[in-house]
Amino acid sequence: MSERYDYRPPLGFDIRIAPEGERRRARYEAPPARTCEWPGCGAAASHRVPRSPRMLEDRAWYCLAHVREHNQNWNYFAGMSPEDIARYQKDIATGHRPTWKLGDQVGGRFRGAHGFRGDLRDPHALFEEERAQREAERRRTPRLTRLQLQALELFDLDETATRADLRARYKLLLKRFHPDTNGGDRSTEKQLQRVIKAYDLLKGAQLP
Repeated sequence: MSERYDYRPPLGFDIRIAPEGERRRARYEAPPARTCEWPGCGAAASHRVPRSPRMLEDRAWYCLAHVREHNQNWNYFAGMSPEDIARYQKDIATGHRPTWKLGDQVGGRFRGAHGFRGDLRDPHALFEEERAQREAERRRTPRLTRLQLQALELFDLDETATRADLRARYKLLLKRFHPDTNGGDRSTEKQLQRVIKAYDLLKGAQLP
């Protein structure tokens, strides 16, 4: 048996994708050299880049020197209005994904679009006991702390006082104890400091 196998086409012609000789030549033949597409330049092209920001899929071949010049002159925002540029720069922070303003009822719109309006009814009072327990617990929880109640006493007020009542008493005591309204008399400065401290404490109180 011969060591070399010679392919003989059964029909008299070669039906393979590429005859052996052509495939062998293709392995050794270098691809055709590309030349720089920069006007007036015929150097070998080694870099393929987009032609413009508006045509990123349309690419051109440039030599190293001209691809550097091309990159230096590249301006992605060319032809865009100041408003479009500002909008693009703002969207960069979110990766150009859609966002909603804080407080928008996105979830509510979703529920409404899918048939749920949030008006869950309880005709058989299945949750009535749970609601009653929550209400009783809320009533047992003191609305004001011991320190806040003591601060109210300084203003001659009790736990039924409103914020309007507190502000009115605060202004009255400020006028009474402040040196500027007492001819420069500083004998009531300690009372003034107590009033200010008590008022600051009551700023976070749950007053109606």
